[in-house]
Amino acid sequence: MSVCGVDIGNLTSTVALARRRGVDVILNKESKRETPSMVNFDEKQRFMGTDASAKVMMNPKNTVSQLKRIIGRSFNEPDFAEEVKNLPFSVTPGPDNEPLINVTYLGQPAQFSPQRCLAMQMADLKLIAEADQGSKVTDVVVGVPAFFNEKQRRAMLDATRIAGFNCLRLMNETTATALAYGIFRTDLPEDNPQHVMFVDMGHASLQVCVVAFKKGQLKVLSQAFDRNFGGRDIDAAVFHHIAAEFKEKYGSKGVDVSQNARAAMRLNNEIEKVKKILSINPEAPLNVECLMNDVDCSTKLTREKLEELAVSTFDRFLTPIKTALADAGLRPDEISEVEVVGAASRTPCLVRTLEEFFGKQVARHLNATEAVSRGCALQCAMLSPAFRVREFDVQDVTPYSIAFRWDKVAAGADEGADDAAAGAADGNSVTSVLFPKGNVLPSEKMITFFRSEPFAVECLYADPSQLSAGIPQQISKFEIGKFPVPDGSDKAKLKVKVRLNLHGVVSLDSVQTVVEVEEADPAAAAAPTSENGDKMETDAASGAPAADAGGEAPMEADAGAAAAEAPKKKKKVRREDVAYNAATTGMNAADLQGAMEKEYDMAMTDRIQEETKDKKNELEAYIYSMRNKLCDTYTEYVTEGDKSSFNSKLDSMEDWLYEDGEDETKGVYVQKIGELKAIGDPIEERYNEAASRPEVASNLQAVCKRFTEMATGSDAAYAHIEQGDKDKVTKECADALMWLQDKLAQQESNAKTAAPVVFTADINRKRETVERFCQPIMSKPKPAPPKEEPKPAATEEKPAAEGDAPMETEGGEAKEGMETANDLD
Repeated sequence: MSVCGVDIGNLTSTVALARRRGVDVILNKESKRETPSMVNFDEKQRFMGTDASAKVMMNPKNTVSQLKRIIGRSFNEPDFAEEVKNLPFSVTPGPDNEPLINVTYLGQPAQFSPQRCLAMQMADLKLIAEADQGSKVTDVVVGVPAFFNEKQRRAMLDATRIAGFNCLRLMNETTATALAYGIFRTDLPEDNPQHVMFVDMGHASLQVCVVAFKKGQLKVLSQAFDRNFGGRDIDAAVFHHIAAEFKEKYGSKGVDVSQNARAAMRLNNEIEKVKKILSINPEAPLNVECLMNDVDCSTKLTREKLEELAVSTFDRFLTPIKTALADAGLRPDEISEVEVVGAASRTPCLVRTLEEFFGKQVARHLNATEAVSRGCALQCAMLSPAFRVREFDVQDVTPYSIAFRWDKVAAGADEGADDAAAGAADGNSVTSVLFPKGNVLPSEKMITFFRSEPFAVECLYADPSQLSAGIPQQISKFEIGKFPVPDGSDKAKLKVKVRLNLHGVVSLDSVQTVVEVEEADPAAAAAPTSENGDKMETDAASGAPAADAGGEAPMEADAGAAAAEAPKKKKKVRREDVAYNAATTGMNAADLQGAMEKEYDMAMTDRIQEETKDKKNELEAYIYSMRNKLCDTYTEYVTEGDKSSFNSKLDSMEDWLYEDGEDETKGVYVQKIGELKAIGDPIEERYNEAASRPEVASNLQAVCKRFTEMATGSDAAYAHIEQGDKDKVTKECADALMWLQDKLAQQESNAKTAAPVVFTADINRKRETVERFCQPIMSKPKPAPPKEEPKPAATEEKPAAEGDAPMETEGGEAKEGMETANDLD
């Protein structure tokens, strides 16, 4: 049993499994811990992860990557155009300005939503985890950037469902890192919290989180981020510098990297490698063979030049760090440690800037690229009922203030202590901030309404300045339907429960009408009466009718005067559910089911193609293997004529495979393999029989010899077995040896190129027959020795003890010293 933690990165992804022995980051089929976040669409199938990265240079327009930057976003956002401008694949607006990715799949133009493409990546990670685990993996916690809004989080949840995962939580990446850092620490204080800042420098974003650690607890104090700053900004500065240098040096040969998508991609890959070299070396060469127009381009890059190109990013780098400190109410010297993670955390200039600001060396207790997936796996184990994990409380917070707005006409303020504040009136509406920035996840609030007709409640971001440009302020809208109004009142009282769940997503949990009704109190019910209607009093102790001194129950004389009093009434609260309709940004149930079915169909297509390639490779391998063996191993077991004919068949099959059979179905390859094996299997059978026959014959001879020695020997262990049975064993073994000797003699005179006279299976069956016949006879247990009858013990008459009365019996009945039943009567 295991549960899964997934970190979908902009360039690479990792998957970790929490098992009973700990947390493991899983290796993919290339034995790498990081899997490229890519999906390639081909004419026959899809390729994901490592397979997709191998095709990106040959087919960049059909290779989709960097999906975290476009999922859950609208095409009309101002910075979205900048985001997709540098992507090699085409992105166009779809319904409601949703981005659609345009590719060629199975030879036809196709469009996929970012959710479906991201689900393909998750499905690949799911297969990697299941291959390592050896069983199905369904429960998962997925890491997401802390700045993801409602729409992006719902899109991620849809992607996990399409991929076949059961997502237990969408966890902020910095919180997952903090969990991986703190859960194994044994030196955490019990009283005064230890403050640690986590700085996640990723490829495309920067996230900062301040966490207060205590024994068995982490509490997120603040979060800050820059959505569009990451290692790629440094890459872009270096790219423009190198591209300009190459244009100056090789421009006469037509080299202009900025005008060629494939050349730009190759140069970016080399820049990424050079950055890693410069993290520990002062200088690194940059060489790209055949970059453009068959021109080899080369240059050198120093660490000083890299820092000079990136100097403009340093102030931007420190901005979210200062914001996080201010929101937490802490000074830099009150931070005990600064832990850096993320792909860009190896950049020396950024690390040095961080150390200069805090005046201390940064910490590196965690693996920079695996911390998020490890933390997600730990959280998944904590949420799963199948695991027992060390008690550790995780208090995450929301980065945005979330408010609710409704029409103030006929809306009443809340009256209960648990109800939300009515908020501030603005024109014809009331807006209430129910979940302020920094509110703990999960959390729920109750709003009380007094209404007579259906109404709507809007959920929105309270502070639009916290959002990036172009993000709509409204999150969702809830239409509350018809409800009954109590008699005697013009309005119904409704309780609306809203929830900010573990995913950071707002939902409406329930809507109920609340009515106070008066009902008869069962405890004050009338006492029981007698048959004639008179009231009877009961004894408090026994519940029986109370009796007076004479034993008679008292009765009231005047039955009419004993009219029953009116039963007491008690106020009770009756709640009834009210139907509502939620308009959210996620996929509806029908679309989600359709996407899951399409993903299943595409996965089956991929599986069939993989099986087809396996059969094609099997056919190719059989041709080469059999051709070599005919000239070496199988030479003695095939005639020259058959060898020549078979070689011709193999040659013609090879020609077919590389010409007409290059693109065939699985069934055709299976048929071709069968045609070759119909000729090759008899040859292989003769060789295998000749190689294994001596051993199985020796086994039969050894069994016969063993049982013969048991039957004819003088071992006392078999002396109890009758001689007739021993003779049967001896005969059975002699017959088996004679049969074997006759068959081996026939096989010796038979040509090696002819079909075998005796098969190893026949010899094994003969051995099993001998064992089944002889073993029960020779394993008969010895008869048990006769039991000696116990001798009767000698009895002596004991003189009657003094004072004992002798008992005389007649016919076995007591005469004296006993009383019979008749005597007692």
